[in-house]
Amino acid sequence: MYKKGRAKEVVNLICEEKIYNRDFYDSNKGKVIIFVIFLGYVFKSMMLYDFYNALLILLLAND
Repeated sequence: MYKKGRAKEVVNLICEEKIYNRDFYDSNKGKVIIFVIFLGYVFKSMMLYDFYNALLILLLAND
């Protein structure tokens, strides 16, 4: 399992690249990832937080 700090670091790095890509927001995948990020914040205090970070990394890595 990813450590919280490490997962957050990876997500931030990937998001920095993707956020400036306009097409990213128009795609369905972009909407899903934004939704997953939102869920990640909602579940931040729960154990599911690590799961959402891992899921987000997998979604972003499959581009």
